[in-house]
Amino acid sequence: MSRSVLQIVARLLVVGLFALALPYAVRADSAIVQFCPANNPCGNWSYGSTPNIGGAFSLYTDNTPIFGQPGWRGPSFGQSLGWVAANTSGTTLILGGGQPVWPAGYLFLVPGDLSALSVLRWTAPSSGQYTITGLFQSIDQIQFATADVYILVNGVPILSSNALINTFGAQLPFNLTLGLLAGNTIDFAVGNGGNGASHDQIGLVANVDAVAAPVPEPGTMLLLGTGLAGIVARARRRRA
Repeated sequence: MSRSVLQIVARLLVVGLFALALPYAVRADSAIVQFCPANNPCGNWSYGSTPNIGGAFSLYTDNTPIFGQPGWRGPSFGQSLGWVAANTSGTTLILGGGQPVWPAGYLFLVPGDLSALSVLRWTAPSSGQYTITGLFQSIDQIQFATADVYILVNGVPILSSNALINTFGAQLPFNLTLGLLAGNTIDFAVGNGGNGASHDQIGLVANVDAVAAPVPEPGTMLLLGTGLAGIVARARRRRA
């Protein structure tokens, strides 16, 4: 084997070993793309409510469309437990006499009139490192919003705001990286500020990506190393 061929093969093996050590994306979940109008829970997503921050999670059971869009809600059209819906129309929707402005590609969360929070829940399918990105946005044009918004891990808030989100069009973006175990939950929750749900209408974009740094299998490392050593040995014998 010529020296040039040997060098090329050796470089390819080194590149292969390096590539095995690189992180790679293994899953990407989107709350809007994967919104499920027929089943709850659906995949890693669930739609429901909690009676208070971090309280017991109850699934919504009524999937009657909301403003013509797929959604899930509690009894009495959200006045009791709120709702979660998804604007899959491809266009911005103006609702209720020009009050809520519901952008395409956003979820629409409304809390309950009592203390119930409307909750989009994501459950980790496996242990690993995850990034949680997106935003909350106030979408009601009437300036009486008092909503409070949260991201909770296993019921414990890691992000919250009851002020930044209460002006029409105001956004609260988030970009978090968390180590999670299989079965851990991420809740995107909207509350009514303690004074009823009037105009506490919040848009939500939520995406969860898992990134893993794989460790090469010992057998794979041994195979690549043995192959490189064999090529070098044969080249040396031919030159001797």
